[in-house]
Amino acid sequence: MNANNRVIRAAFLVFGFWWLVFTLMEFGGQPLEVLENWQSVGSTVSRWVLGVVAGLIIGVWYIWFGRVTAMNRLFKGKLGNRRNGARSTLGDVPMPSRTPKRVDSTYKRLPIESQLVKAWVAANEIKFPHHVKFFWAIWDTYSAHQLFPASHRKGGHGNRRLWEHCLSVADTALADAGTYVFDGVYVKARGKPRFKIIDLKNKEFRFDAHDPLIPLLALAHDIGKLEAYVLEPDGSVKTKEEGSALTPQDDNRISHDSLGARILARFPEYWDLPGRDRQAINLVIGHYHHPSQFPVDRNGLSLDDRMTALMEFLIQVDKKTGMAESNITDSLNEHEITEEESCAIYHSFVSIITEFGRVNGTGDKARDTTLKIAQKHDGLIVVKEKDLRMLILSKIGWSLDEGDGRYRVTLNLMSTLQAKGVLYSTHNNANMSRFLPMYSVSFRDPQTGAHQTTWEPVIIIRPVSTTPELAGPSGLSTLRSQFDAARPLYTPNLAIQQV
Repeated sequence: MNANNRVIRAAFLVFGFWWLVFTLMEFGGQPLEVLENWQSVGSTVSRWVLGVVAGLIIGVWYIWFGRVTAMNRLFKGKLGNRRNGARSTLGDVPMPSRTPKRVDSTYKRLPIESQLVKAWVAANEIKFPHHVKFFWAIWDTYSAHQLFPASHRKGGHGNRRLWEHCLSVADTALADAGTYVFDGVYVKARGKPRFKIIDLKNKEFRFDAHDPLIPLLALAHDIGKLEAYVLEPDGSVKTKEEGSALTPQDDNRISHDSLGARILARFPEYWDLPGRDRQAINLVIGHYHHPSQFPVDRNGLSLDDRMTALMEFLIQVDKKTGMAESNITDSLNEHEITEEESCAIYHSFVSIITEFGRVNGTGDKARDTTLKIAQKHDGLIVVKEKDLRMLILSKIGWSLDEGDGRYRVTLNLMSTLQAKGVLYSTHNNANMSRFLPMYSVSFRDPQTGAHQTTWEPVIIIRPVSTTPELAGPSGLSTLRSQFDAARPLYTPNLAIQQV
């Protein structure tokens, strides 16, 4: 209220007018009577004035107090409102997402069946109380989502629940930490030799098997799936994760790692940890499916060897646990294919597929029974996988048994074909390149439609201008029989149980 505010003046005018009216009425409408009794009237006026002044003071104080209280709620003084290291000078720190639901009682917790994990909790409750408190916060969250699946694919992670898989990874991590030696971050495309993408900054660094973050990272690594997956009413799982094909470094279709880092940052217990540990948790969880995006210095070396080692270790134990859940042996990794061997496999393939009669045959039925391994249809070359594999093994002088490792050469070849852009991997508008699919195909008579034969599994390629070495087969005429790729097969990918 200032000099230009007419409320006070109007209030005085109204009050004064009605006071005069009622005073004159009290004295019979005679002004002289009012003047003769002014002493009595004056004392009444003074009491009115004191009441008005007192009311005005109380009103002003009430307005001032309300404004100060409101400002304190907004600003908390000059320091503002603080939460999780952030400061807001206008209201509370914005929190667009909430922490996932967790059980509200220890009696509702899922039982921990890992003796190693229980021993770690008991041994660190006093030494690392904040880490153990954070562990229980994660476990209580899983306990509130105990029916949540570990994979959106049927059969993925052995059909385990999310909490079962994460607890198993934590158990594996505690079991393997003592023997783990870190010498850099490696990546490996399917069927290709692994190679290093991040080297150590300090060659004297040694992995700490007693690092309190080891079980925390293992337990929390897939927590992002709580937001990446949506459970449908019929029990099926819809995933929000989609993207491009695999690269040698990363799995670009996956986002639950970065989602997990954001979810963990909403836990109050996360902010009770030391700053260095918070940074390690955030970066490791957020990048273990995208290691090539992990922060490095200007020389491409690790910014912090501890963080880099924890990420590589998490990648290894997660992979090991996943293979065990899917009953896959490590035989596929017993013999790493070198780059030179990979080139030899591809050159053998080119030599075989360009040999006269291998595609479409020679016209001599007797000879074609042992020579022909492929047919050309609609610009596509359909190749029998097993026949091709045996020919390549013969050329390079290898012998493989019929166990899990029998597709090692096939996987390497298909990975090379995909890198060259000739592998047929988009079928019925579905991009299956990340699975390196083979197919079951059928051939029919073009006139009657009668079924002639079925080939499976087959590799389908489409030669392109950048692969002149395959110009011979691509220049052949198309056979007249009708060709139908009935369904994709993931035969080399033993972990995939759903078509």
